[in-house]
Amino acid sequence: MRKELDSVFISWFLNAWAPDNAEKNQRDHLTEMPVGLSFLAENEAEVDPFAKRFIEECCARLYSFLMVADLDHGA
Repeated sequence: MRKELDSVFISWFLNAWAPDNAEKNQRDHLTEMPVGLSFLAENEAEVDPFAKRFIEECCARLYSFLMVADLDHGA
């Protein structure tokens, strides 16, 4: 189960999580956007068009996941 949770966390972190600056000093503020979009903002010139569109689409969608927990061979 740990392996599955690790892959879920990485995807969520890169595509859905955005920093919250509510408790930070102004000088310590981070860009309040998903990590993937922040990466694009800093590296857009080096990212190929397909990867750019992929990152944008991943960040634009609501994050969800499903995991198969059991299998009934008789159904």
